[in-house]
Amino acid sequence: MPASSEVRPGWQNLILAGVGGQGVQTALEVLALAANEVGLTVHTFAPLSLARLGGSACCHLRFGPVPTPRIAPGQADLLIVVEMSELLRVLPLARSGALAFISTWRRPPLAASLQGQLYPHQAMLATALQHRGVTGIFVEPRCRDWSQASKSASEGEEVPPGLLALYMLAVCCSATSLLPRTSLEKALARLLAEQSGVAAQARRLLACGWQYGARLQLPLERPEWNLSLGDQAGA
Repeated sequence: MPASSEVRPGWQNLILAGVGGQGVQTALEVLALAANEVGLTVHTFAPLSLARLGGSACCHLRFGPVPTPRIAPGQADLLIVVEMSELLRVLPLARSGALAFISTWRRPPLAASLQGQLYPHQAMLATALQHRGVTGIFVEPRCRDWSQASKSASEGEEVPPGLLALYMLAVCCSATSLLPRTSLEKALARLLAEQSGVAAQARRLLACGWQYGARLQLPLERPEWNLSLGDQAGA
C-alpha cells in the first residue's frame, strides 16, 4: 500500500531506546515497514552509537509530514525503553503527557559498576516520570500464558534479550492501537524471510507481547500515574 501523509496514528513522535544486543534496530525496521503497510508516511533517524559494542541505542521515528526525522527534546509522544536505566537518558525527549513503556530488564553499565554507582531502582524512575509529567508503564520481560478465566498468569519464560525490543514494540502497539497486529506480522515475515527459526520465535513473542498490551488499561488523562501490569491485574 502506498504511503500517505494524510493518514496519521494518534501518536506522531516515537523514541525506541535500549542497549546493544536487544534488537532495537530490528524493531525500528519492523515498525517502519508496518507503518508503510497501512499507508503511513514514516521517517526514521538512527544516530551512530556504540550499540554494536553493547552501548546505548536510541532511534527516532516520526509519522506524517515533518521537517526532520529527528525528535527534539520535549517532542516525543511515545517512549519504548528496552533497558530500564536508559529511561533517564531519553526522558528529556518526552513531552508532558507522553507515554513510556519501560522494560524492567536490567544491564548495569560496566563503567558504573566498576565505579560503584548504584543502578536506578524503579521507584526512582517513577519519580522522574512524574516530575516530567509522563505516564510510565513498567513491563516485566516474561512471556506468560494469561488465563482467559482469571486475571492470573503462568510464570512463563523470560523474553530473550535479542528479541526484547520486538516484544516491547508489540506491547506498545497493542496497548495504544498504534498499528494493527497484522501489519507488524507482515513486516516481521518480510524482514526475517531468510531466518525461519528466528522468525518463528519472533512471531510467538510478538503474539505474547500483543496479549500483554491488550490487558493494559491506559489512564491517558492521568499522566502522573505510573503503572505495571501487576497494578492493573490487582485493580
